[in-house]
Amino acid sequence: MIDGGSSDRTIEIATPLVDKILLHKFDGHYSNQVNRVLERVETDWAMIIDCDERLEKPIMENLNSLIEQEEFDCYSFPRKNFINGKLDPEDSVSYQDRLHRTYCRRVRPVHGEVVGYKNKKILPEIDGNFILHSKGLKRHIDRNRGYYVYELKFRQEMGEPG
Repeated sequence: MIDGGSSDRTIEIATPLVDKILLHKFDGHYSNQVNRVLERVETDWAMIIDCDERLEKPIMENLNSLIEQEEFDCYSFPRKNFINGKLDPEDSVSYQDRLHRTYCRRVRPVHGEVVGYKNKKILPEIDGNFILHSKGLKRHIDRNRGYYVYELKFRQEMGEPG
């Protein structure tokens, strides 16, 4: 797990649940944070989820079958987005590359894109095959505002129009 400088009880809560906690001040680039963790992973596969996401039970039960094959090296999961406990009508389902080989990396500061894989499988939208993403309305608004600023900064650095 990586912590970018949280001011709540994140580290205290996570300590008994994770093998290692990496502390690295967040610089506004989410993919850099994930890549710092991937550089230290000692397994062939990594499942990257955010602290506000939960895996439905069937995903957990099928993880071994996903990684015990040679055809795919990246999986994209359907994710249901909830705001204040209700399905987000503007973004009810999105796809997220969350399980991939550890040689893959992330790019883009916001909503990181996985690169370096050879063959990705997009998993179907069936019951129990979702990542559940929950947040409150205020946090949703604040984070989207922050995402916009980070994305503009990235585009400027790349010489792209804002």
